[in-house]
Amino acid sequence: MDYRLENLSPDDFEALVNELCQKVLGTGAVSFSKGKDRGRDGRFEGTANRYPSDSEQWSGKFII
Repeated sequence: MDYRLENLSPDDFEALVNELCQKVLGTGAVSFSKGKDRGRDGRFEGTANRYPSDSEQWSGKFII
């Protein structure tokens, strides 16, 4: 597969990253509104959905 991520705008790339984090980590992943640097960061708080494994999921607070 050939994914041309360089063709995404900065806003589209940040939206993609946050959406992927929601799929992998779960609903505890939320995106922030744009900050002073005009970037759209996100955070995760809670216990991940089966990541990195079914027996040991990540848990806590993380900045994306």
